[in-house]
This record gives sequence, C-alpha cells and structure tokens, in this order.
Amino acid sequence: MLGERVRVTTRRCDRGLDSTLVLEFNSLQRRPVVRPASTDQRLEDGGTVVRVWLDQPPRAEDGLIGHIAFREDPLAEFCEAAYPCLDVTLETQYEGRDTRCPVRVNDWMEMNPTELVARLQRITPYWESTHNAETMLALASNCRALHDRSGRVIGRAWLIPPVAVVGGPRGGRPGPGAVVVGGLHATRLDGVAGVLFGMPVTASRGAARPIVNDEELARWATEQAQLLGSTLAAENAMKLAASVRAVGGDTGPLPVAYVGGRPRAATELSTIEWSDEVLIMAIGVFNKKREEAHDIVVEDHVVATHTHVANLVGIGWELTPALWPVPREMRGDPVTHHSRTLVGIVLSAIAAAWQCPVSTLVAASGIERQPPPWEQRPIGTAANEEVEAPVYVLRRQDC
Repeated sequence: MLGERVRVTTRRCDRGLDSTLVLEFNSLQRRPVVRPASTDQRLEDGGTVVRVWLDQPPRAEDGLIGHIAFREDPLAEFCEAAYPCLDVTLETQYEGRDTRCPVRVNDWMEMNPTELVARLQRITPYWESTHNAETMLALASNCRALHDRSGRVIGRAWLIPPVAVVGGPRGGRPGPGAVVVGGLHATRLDGVAGVLFGMPVTASRGAARPIVNDEELARWATEQAQLLGSTLAAENAMKLAASVRAVGGDTGPLPVAYVGGRPRAATELSTIEWSDEVLIMAIGVFNKKREEAHDIVVEDHVVATHTHVANLVGIGWELTPALWPVPREMRGDPVTHHSRTLVGIVLSAIAAAWQCPVSTLVAASGIERQPPPWEQRPIGTAANEEVEAPVYVLRRQDC
C-alpha cells in the first residue's frame, strides 16, 4: 500500500466549478469523507485528480522507488513497469524535471515485442542474469495477439522456456510476461513473454488469472508450437510442449518425451512397438541421471517426460491462489491430469498400441496418486554398470 491518506477530487466536464467534489481517506480505520471542494480545490477543466500521501519517503529503502532511486528518472521507469497497458496517456514529473511520457494510450498494442518485455522488466530486469535472454529475444518474432469472443485484443504474447525466480513482491520479481488488470501489472507469467488481460482473484489485485477463453488459448498455443518447430534444443522444446499441452493446444512438432533416450514428438509415439512393460520417469530425474552419467545408454522401454501440469501463473503451489491454466481444485482429477500433461500423450499412445482404454491404463499406473507409487528400477547402463531410478511401471493390461 502506498499510503493511508488519499484525496480524490472530481468534476464532470459539463457542470460548473462549484460542482467539484472531494473524497478523502485519512485512515483505513475511519470512514471516508465526501464534501464540496474548497475554492482552491476546484477543477477548472473537469476530470479527476487522485493524490496519495506516501507512508514512506519515495527514495527510502522501502519507498516507492527506493530500489531504483539511483536511476536517472526512477519514477518514470517505475510507472512504465507498473502500468504497462493503460488506455490513457501517462505523464510523470520527478523532482521538478521536465515532464516525461512513459506510457501512451494503448501503445502496448503496437510496440515491438522486445520493447514490450523491456517495459515489463524496467524495474528489475532479472532475465539479464538468470533467464536465457538470447532465447527469449530470438523467439520474439513468434509474438501473436489473443482476442476475446468479440474480437477485442486481450493480449500479445509468445512462449518461452519457463524459469523459476523466487523472492521479491508477490513471490516473484517482474519478468518478461505479466497478467494485467485495468492496465496495471497484477502478477507474473512464467513461460510466457508479453501481456495477457486478467481478472483479479484477490481484493488487493495482487493475483490474477488471464481472461482469454479456452478455444482462443488453445489456438494460440497450437500456432506457437508450429512456429517453434525444431528451433530449440530438446530440453527447452519439451518445456514449451508442456506449456502448450497445459493450455489445451496441439504440441505438433515439439518433442513430448524421451523414449530410449531419444526425443520424440507426439506423432512419432504411434509408430513405436511398445513392449509389455514400460517404465515412465519424471523428466527432472532423467536430466539429473544424464548429468551424473553423460555416457548413459537408456533402455528402449524407458520413457522420460513431464508428469505434472505446467503452471504459467505464479511460481509455486502455496505462494499464489491464481494457479493457471489449470486451477488447484482440478489438478487431482485424473481426466484433467491426462488431458493437460505430456505424460497423458504418452499414456494415450501406449493405450492405443495395447488396445486398452486410457482410463484403465491411468488407473493401473497409479500416476494420479499421492504419494506416487514409484519403483526403483534399472533404466540403462553407464560405464558397464546399471543405472537405477524411481519410475512408474506400466504393464500390458487384459482389456
């Protein structure tokens, strides 16, 4: 909160000066006061003026611009990042200097994609050190608009490899993607660069979910998969495939799993002759095993993929109530889990090969249970020694 004392002065443009009204908040513990404006408070041109008395000096460590006070014009930079998608023009003036215009009416709709993400990160450009900035910028040409059912533009965004960043306000510092409410930055997107319009899920607007409908989101994600093609290394491409799948899109040419240590797209899974027993392991465990043993030879019946729903809003299960695209209350449902995860694509391919209903295979695998029914099994060899890892065991079912 900026401060407890607030004054709102307003007048309709078609009424006289004496119609100017003032709404004052002097404390959250007291009722606000509405009164006629005094002579010196009357607005000559009509409109509304909002004045906030800051609780902390703006340049103080905990102040509005304390963390960027060393910048040439920290107020303009703060406002540009905090209010990235306004439908009005914003002007700022800092310490008596010339007026600046960091945000113009709906300029986000026409900005170069790289300029848009630079605006979002004006305060704390963490990606310069912790995010693969080169990859993000190289993919900026994939930026596409998203629309509501009336055709109104409600976002401009493109998929990027997700990165976990902790600390800072609301559990995450400003990143290359944001959900905006009323033109204001509400919460960070992970795995998405650009902006999406949203609706708040808390009174403080500190958390929000995008408002784009499922059909439009799936269309956008499917196009993103086609645009990405084979431009990325398999590990990053699979992360993006998990994001595409989470929002209901078609993963297309993107790899969805490692089978026998080789990345495979969804269409390739139907050509595999699956054995009567398949071992499925989490992608994180698989990557760790490859780091420990670079020369590992993975068995053909071992599949490594993402087993959880990708989360594109917020950074953790407990840190935000705005999990998206699949809210928390739906994540334990086996049908939703299967339809929104990469492991679901694998299970569908195996079920088709075994001529068995997917629901039977999902139930038999226990993949939706908590805690997971892992088994420690050999997955390959390295330096002539077996390498073991925790896996789900799928066995051919009598259907």
